[in-house]
Amino acid sequence: MINILIEGLKELGITVDNSQIELFKIYISEIIKWNMEINLTSIDNEKDIIIKHFLDSISSAKFVIYSNKKVIDIGTGGGFPGLPLKIVFPDIDMTFLDSSKKKMKVLESICKSLDIKGIKILSENIETIAHNVNYRGIYDIVVCRALANLSTLLEYGIPFLKENGKMVIYKGPNISEEVDNSSMALDKMSARIVENHEIILPFSDYKRKIMAVEKIGKTNDKYPRRTGMPKKRPL
Repeated sequence: MINILIEGLKELGITVDNSQIELFKIYISEIIKWNMEINLTSIDNEKDIIIKHFLDSISSAKFVIYSNKKVIDIGTGGGFPGLPLKIVFPDIDMTFLDSSKKKMKVLESICKSLDIKGIKILSENIETIAHNVNYRGIYDIVVCRALANLSTLLEYGIPFLKENGKMVIYKGPNISEEVDNSSMALDKMSARIVENHEIILPFSDYKRKIMAVEKIGKTNDKYPRRTGMPKKRPL
């Protein structure tokens, strides 16, 4: 089964060594183990974990340079897409952010099992931590997957970025309406869509859209709005 990971990574233009493969094996076993205790992910068989979590998470590396970057994964859940990216690019300075304290404790345990260094794990609301001076405006890249509609995601993620930093958004194939409705959010966040790619995940027929949004100016200090508002009333 692990050959699917190796060949899938090659298809995505990624080469890994045996030590990295071993980390992915441990990660798989940790996901399956923890899924018996909490709902870490709805995907719990080895093949689907490899394709729909690992290869999906790493698919953005076809278009984005992650090496030596300061990255934050917002709404990370079980560590996706951030932890597979960290395994492939160990020099990333990675922050994992999710409001679920339970999932973040599990993710901390998984990272200890993997002996992953250069990480920070935060259990906070996005809307709150984005106003913290220790995290606002300091990241080169924000990544997020399966979290909210595009306008909401922009309000969540852009405030974390340095100017000229990029937000990498993983979406399903049908996002044209979300893109059409995002112009106000892009304007308010001082951002612009610079890349919009569609790929088919290796060993599947699943189509994935990878969007890159660049921060082109200072985001107004009032964003993101208070907890719940970006989802309840998207810009």
